[in-house]
Amino acid sequence: MHGIRMLRLGALGVLLGASTTSALGGQVAVRLNRGPTSVDSYYSQLHLAGSAGPLRADGLGVRVMWNRDLSDRGARTELGVYGTYTPERPFGDRLRFSTIGVGLTGDARLLAEPVGRVDPFVSLGAGILRTNVSQLAWPAPSPLVDGSRSAFTLTPGVGTRLVLSRRLAVGGELRQMIAFDRAARQNRVAAAGLRLSL
Repeated sequence: MHGIRMLRLGALGVLLGASTTSALGGQVAVRLNRGPTSVDSYYSQLHLAGSAGPLRADGLGVRVMWNRDLSDRGARTELGVYGTYTPERPFGDRLRFSTIGVGLTGDARLLAEPVGRVDPFVSLGAGILRTNVSQLAWPAPSPLVDGSRSAFTLTPGVGTRLVLSRRLAVGGELRQMIAFDRAARQNRVAAAGLRLSL
């Protein structure tokens, strides 16, 4: 919960800062270079739903996106691949696990041009989450960590980027990660990172 609050406060600060910059700059939009490839590196917090509240696992991720700019709508849509890694560490007295996630993702920018420096988007991803449990706690705080397993995931989300230059932007996003492991399990992902447009 603390990480979600910090991400929301950071997003609010980005929006306020961008609004001030836009007002001072006469509402001139800064366009991110829409090259064919963009690379995102980000810090993520995976919140696994559990009986005793969410179990937070901090990790890192990378996303490679392609934009072919075939039409006006195509210029606002990107497709790509992602990978995430949560290193193994102890959770409580006994539980130890790590996660690896891979999959496909697509982003759709909500606006043809950024508002000042702010560029909001919606996203949908599909992939596999592999949970590797090296030390099991019983009862497990979440069904996804009651043993090593792989689960199919869908991750709809929303986010925004603050355009710093034609090739560089920072951003944050919130996602709902639905893991299909014997049943659909609702989890959350918060992420913040850096985008380089090539």
